[in-house]
Amino acid sequence: MTDYIIESHRLSKVYKDFVAVDQLSLHVSRGSIYGLLGPNGAGKSTTMKMLLGLTAPSSGDCQIDGLSFPKDRQAILHKVGALIEAPSYYANLSGRENLDLIRRILDLAPETVDQALNLVDLGPYADRLVRHYSLGMKQRLGIASALIGQPPLLILDEPTNGLDPAGIHEIRQLILSLPERYGCTVLISSHLLSEMEQMVDDLCILNRGRQLYEGSLRALKDRAAGQESLEDLFLEMVMADNRGQGGSSHVQSLVD
Repeated sequence: MTDYIIESHRLSKVYKDFVAVDQLSLHVSRGSIYGLLGPNGAGKSTTMKMLLGLTAPSSGDCQIDGLSFPKDRQAILHKVGALIEAPSYYANLSGRENLDLIRRILDLAPETVDQALNLVDLGPYADRLVRHYSLGMKQRLGIASALIGQPPLLILDEPTNGLDPAGIHEIRQLILSLPERYGCTVLISSHLLSEMEQMVDDLCILNRGRQLYEGSLRALKDRAAGQESLEDLFLEMVMADNRGQGGSSHVQSLVD
C-alpha cells in the first residue's frame, strides 16, 4: 500500500462564477518530489493555498500526513514548510538574523538556524546582509525559512521563477538533494515542463483548474513515445482541454 503524505479528494475552489480548482484528487507519495504543472492561471497556487489552510476549499477535502483542516490546523502547520510566491526577508539583516526571527516565532531550538542555513549551503554567508545576496541566494534563504525545523513536507510555489540560468540550476540541484539529505517530501509548482522533467518523480497536470493527468513522469514519457517530444504531448493535452474535450471527470489515466 502506497504511503501518501498528501491526499485530496475532489478538492474544489470557486470564486463567485469562476472555478479556480475543479475536483482535484492528488496522491503525493512520502519521500518523493511531486510537481504541479500547468500554464499560468491553471490553479497551482490556489491548490497549494488550500493544502496549507490559507484558503478554504469550496468542496472536497484533503489530508496532510493523515491530518485534516481545520481541526488539525496547528499540528499540520508544524509538519509543513512553505514558500508561496516571492520569499520575504529583512534586507538590512543577515541571513542568520532573518532565520532567527522565524525560529523564535516557531519556538524552535537555536541550532535549527544553522541547520537550515547549511541545508541550503548558505552557512558561509550566514552573517552577510541579505541586501548583498544574489537572487539565487535570496531564494535559497526563502527555502531555508521553509526548512527550519526540518518539517517532513516542503511546499514550493514556482521557486525558480525570475532566476537566471545559473540561479535556476542552483535551486534545482538544491531541491533534488533534499529528500535524500533529510528525508522530506517536496511539492513543487511550475509552468515550465523542462524544469519539471529534471526534478520530479510524479506530477499532476492542471489546466483551467482541471486535472488532466496524475501519475509518474516515467509513465508520461512512455505515453509521449509516439510524439515528437514530451512537450508536444503536454501541449496536446492542454489544447484538447481548451477545446472543451477535457474535464474534471475525464482525467487521462497514465499511471503505470
